[in-house]
Amino acid sequence: SRVDSSFTHEKEIICDFDQIPVYENYDYTLVSYGKIQGDYRVLFNIRLSKQNALDHLIESIIKELEEGDINKTFHWKGTTPKLELIYNELNSSGEWNITKMEYRDDK
Repeated sequence: SRVDSSFTHEKEIICDFDQIPVYENYDYTLVSYGKIQGDYRVLFNIRLSKQNALDHLIESIIKELEEGDINKTFHWKGTTPKLELIYNELNSSGEWNITKMEYRDDK
């Protein structure tokens, strides 16, 4: 988020309907939800510029890493120079490995 405040992560969560506001209190932005097998499949956007959302996302990633390697997808509307800045920022930690970058035109 130091490079671009529009940097987001889309997260899918399976939970009870009553849990949706709990995630919204973490500053997760509700995108969509639908009922599946008694629970709800919920999509949230997590803006990395919101500290509360970022802290909770980091905690969830740590829990996932305890079970093994994970892959995450991050989205933002940025330019090639910003892409390079984000790559350098993530790469400088030594803990991130970028395996795939996709460019999309919103035409």
